[in-house]
Amino acid sequence: MNAEQKYNSIISFIEDEIAKGENTQARDILLGIKSNFYIDPRSLSEIFDFLTGMPIGTYIKMRQLMKAAEIILSGGSNQEAIRYTGFSDESSFIKAFNKEFSFSPGNFAKSENPKIKKPITWSTIVDGTYATTENEVIFKRVLTTANDGKNEI
Repeated sequence: MNAEQKYNSIISFIEDEIAKGENTQARDILLGIKSNFYIDPRSLSEIFDFLTGMPIGTYIKMRQLMKAAEIILSGGSNQEAIRYTGFSDESSFIKAFNKEFSFSPGNFAKSENPKIKKPITWSTIVDGTYATTENEVIFKRVLTTANDGKNEI
């Protein structure tokens, strides 16, 4: 599996874990990545941060909040949305939601143009949407060196 395939598989794993709606904590998703992809969460976070400018734990939390936003926009309640975020109580959820969207969940549902970010795919990294092409080239060089030319994570 090359770097692009592994990266996209990890993003799909994150999305699938969030979609289950089991109120999974970001650290539990990271442990799942470790056991399924045999990569240390700290190393993955450093690589992810290098490529996207965002630690993977922050990315997971952002994606959980995006899923919650989709539920709220479709008429779901805060309690239903919380199932996808890993928060244990409504006040923490509302605080994080407000920080991410600059709206409370109720006001977000009423807003005219709510913004929901999509997953960061390999192509958005390569095309410079989330990081520079230079970072991606450096990343491939690091992977190649670390894996004896196999270009794998």
